[in-house]
Amino acid sequence: PQVQDAVEDFYDDYLSIAPTVTNYVTEVQEVTTDENGNNATVVLMVSPYVGPHDPVGGDQITLAIRNNGDIIIQDYQHLSNCALPENLADLVIQPLPGD
Repeated sequence: PQVQDAVEDFYDDYLSIAPTVTNYVTEVQEVTTDENGNNATVVLMVSPYVGPHDPVGGDQITLAIRNNGDIIIQDYQHLSNCALPENLADLVIQPLPGD
C-alpha cells in the first residue's frame, strides 16, 4: 500500500482521481542491502494509470525496507508525463510538472 499511497499523494494536486499502480506496470530497477543484509533499498519504476489503463506518467520510487518489516518511501521522482486521451481530459486539475 505504500507505493499506491505515494502515487496518490503525488498526483492529488494534478488529477481529480487517483491513478492506479499494479505489479504489471511496476519494474524493479535496483535492490541493494546494507552490509549486514538486514535492511534493503529497492528502486521501482512505476507507470500509474487511469481509466482503462491509460498511463499518466513515469515515476521512480525508492523504498527503504527495514528488517522489522517497515517500508518507508525514501524518494519519489516524477520523470515523465503521458498525455491523456480526450475522453479523460476532464480529470486534469492542473498540468503535471514538466508539461
